[in-house]
Amino acid sequence: MGVNFRTGNPIWVYYTDVDTGINLRVPTLLKGMAGEQYVVHQLDIPRYKFFKATGPLTGTFDDRQKTVHLYYRKQTWHKIKDVNLYLQTMAPTTLFDQVDGMPVESPMPAGLFLRAFQLIETTNHVLWYQINADRWVKEGDHLRVLAHDPYADEPSPVRANLESDFTYLKLNHLPATVDFVPNGKVAVYDQAYGTEIGQVADGQKLILTGKIMDDNGVVWYEAVDHGYINGSYLKLEED
Repeated sequence: MGVNFRTGNPIWVYYTDVDTGINLRVPTLLKGMAGEQYVVHQLDIPRYKFFKATGPLTGTFDDRQKTVHLYYRKQTWHKIKDVNLYLQTMAPTTLFDQVDGMPVESPMPAGLFLRAFQLIETTNHVLWYQINADRWVKEGDHLRVLAHDPYADEPSPVRANLESDFTYLKLNHLPATVDFVPNGKVAVYDQAYGTEIGQVADGQKLILTGKIMDDNGVVWYEAVDHGYINGSYLKLEED
């Protein structure tokens, strides 16, 4: 009786930017006979560092379908955070094509409102805001981070309109931690969408006594001895 030689299922290997989803190398197709061993190697990709892998990096070819993803991150990117922030240009502001990239177009004039959906802190502790798919602005005195949507109607005072404009939930001294960027600070207010009265540092421990949600789903928390802080900057310690 002859030996039954057969090929195993091929394995696709992808080398991907974890933050953008862009393939950094042409995907590789590994082929082999059933039972033959395979090994997926990390590649050295200029200006990138290896981040993580999903899928089996070693094993044997068989009848199962396998895919391996090796994810990389730009070397200068230290911390990435999805945000929903509004910025105001206080002076002419340069647009860049990427973090630490090249200036593009003419500087934006003062007085414009921008919406940022991603915040990057680089390894040299500089903050960058992504305002479009390939447009970034760099932190500085020319930018001001706003507490609310400048295009929305001016909100009413919280305590006078809780029933009509906000949903208020009393909390039993819930512990939380400020979750921003290392060495960064977040503003606190006398009320939701109110006047800034101070700042709290990244990693600072807070005790929460109230939670407010407006009609747009924006969440604010009331912190003991501090005031109100936007919920996107807090990590709750409920466990």
